[in-house]
Amino acid sequence: MKILNINKGIRGYIIDDDKFRGCSIAVVLRLPLKRETVTRNALIVNVLGLGSKNYPSPMQLNRAAEEMFGGGLECVNVKKGDSQLLEFYAEVINKDDNIKNALYIMREVIFNPLIENGGFRKDYTEREKTALRLSINSIKDDKREYAKTRLTEEMFGGEPFGVFGDGYAEDIEKITPETLYDGYRDIIKTAEIDIILVGNMCVENVCRYLAEFDKGERYFPEESVSANKVTETRRITEDMDITQGKLCMGVRTCADYYPLLAANEILGGGSDSRLFMNVREKEGLCYYITSSVVRCCKSIIIQAGISKKDLDRVIEIICRELREFYNVSDEEIEGAKRNIIKHYTASEDVLGSISDFCMGGILGGEVYLPKDGAEKIKNTAAADVRNVFKDTFPDTIYFLRERD
Repeated sequence: MKILNINKGIRGYIIDDDKFRGCSIAVVLRLPLKRETVTRNALIVNVLGLGSKNYPSPMQLNRAAEEMFGGGLECVNVKKGDSQLLEFYAEVINKDDNIKNALYIMREVIFNPLIENGGFRKDYTEREKTALRLSINSIKDDKREYAKTRLTEEMFGGEPFGVFGDGYAEDIEKITPETLYDGYRDIIKTAEIDIILVGNMCVENVCRYLAEFDKGERYFPEESVSANKVTETRRITEDMDITQGKLCMGVRTCADYYPLLAANEILGGGSDSRLFMNVREKEGLCYYITSSVVRCCKSIIIQAGISKKDLDRVIEIICRELREFYNVSDEEIEGAKRNIIKHYTASEDVLGSISDFCMGGILGGEVYLPKDGAEKIKNTAAADVRNVFKDTFPDTIYFLRERD
């Protein structure tokens, strides 16, 4: 991997691999996740994707992309850890000037927006406000995801990760084309910009293309983040007209990432995990049960589909598994490592997965490739895995239950 410091806060990451026919390009504007700006930022990336000064309509922009590099441009808002990412992504075949042209279109969309009367185009703004409102309101349609969102809000309230990444419906109406453009201008000055290229390319040419992303003076305000200190488990219950209860439990740890990753795999990472075998297979108390890692907060979130009559018993078993995790066997730890390494190995064959993995490393403060992650998990000590849940307890328990 070659890393370029293009300008203050603008870096390029070039991962040259000739096993691919083409190349993926991701330009990511990285912002702190904040309650007061998350909705505005989510709208900005969508409005930018509708057209630029030189390509003022979606049709013209799409046609230019197709003619210049044979593909399309994805513009999306992503919550990743404590950051809000405005991502511009394309995949191209490495021939002619495809990479150069794709980067040109990305610069055009990001830095040369379509502006009318001191703001973004009004009809584009209103269109995306409507779409975002529908997207935010649709979260309740997926009860499992809704329960996880509510757990996240409660457990990480006051912390960046507790902010809902798509934004808030109540903030949409007050946004105007002018205030949206003001927000955009602030982002261009303050966002960290990461440009990640993965695949088959001429590195020398790419370095020359990336130099054109130098955009003059930029500044980065200091951000302070503090975690909530919890001394006892909080329980939140919500009633809804559903046929199956949704349990979410959040557990904070002090563990490093790779021991936490292995411990999570053993606890609830798959169909041979401890929670799956003991709560679902042995006791028959749930429809599903899984756990996942929240890397930025050194936490895990456990999710289960259960009946409300079984709530206390399920919580009891989960807490027992956390307390007794110190006794996991060497075989369980090695099996977990193999599963994670297998996932890393599979990621090495997909352009988008390598790019996403690289972005995760950037956010985690250590940039490396999937093969490096595989080596780190391989070298993780068994004792560190066994101690992940030492002196921990569920921080927050959220239950979305069936209404009587």
